[in-house]
Amino acid sequence: MSLDISFFDFKNLSTNEQYKIAESYGIIVNRRESHDLIFITYEFHFFSVEITYAVRDHKFTSLNAYQHKFERAMFI
Repeated sequence: MSLDISFFDFKNLSTNEQYKIAESYGIIVNRRESHDLIFITYEFHFFSVEITYAVRDHKFTSLNAYQHKFERAMFI
């Protein structure tokens, strides 16, 4: 299942909505662990989202969204 949402629309959502959309509709392209943190990168058509999860606290600690350059976005 995919969701066609622009980077601008995504950034205008609340942080909680951004977490939900990234987890529900994003494609996981990278997952790495460092100490008690897990970093997961989700891919969308025109942007990527990196979520950091604190394992010890069982909660999300940050969310960063990065807009793709147009050339890359055309082929995803």
